[in-house]
Amino acid sequence: MDFTRRARGRGDERRAGGGDRDERDDRDDRVDRVMAALSGAAGGRITAAAGLNLLGAGGADRNAEATVYVGNLDSQVTEELLWELFLQAGPVTNVYVPKDRVTSTHQGYGFVEFRSEEDAEYVRAMAMR
Repeated sequence: MDFTRRARGRGDERRAGGGDRDERDDRDDRVDRVMAALSGAAGGRITAAAGLNLLGAGGADRNAEATVYVGNLDSQVTEELLWELFLQAGPVTNVYVPKDRVTSTHQGYGFVEFRSEEDAEYVRAMAMR
């Protein structure tokens, strides 16, 4: 799998200390299943929110720091599938998969926006494992 991550210059303090280990393990397992599903069906490439201007007319309302780019998507992957897969990793607020104007098929990449920056960072960290 090809995963990349934009450096942010800060650690993930929220998950680094304390907390219920079993809950984190369960969440890690769910994220692993998401990544495996994406790599099997789509080739799974995840990066930080590069290309936020491609999010359409509502792009100004989006949180770039809480948005994850997902690339190398299979032609059968839908926005609904991405939503369900990434919902297992954290609360999703928006999924956008740009479509070709002529063929109405998606272009092989998309964006998943999470409720918080920490959730998006967690997905990126899990993708780097």
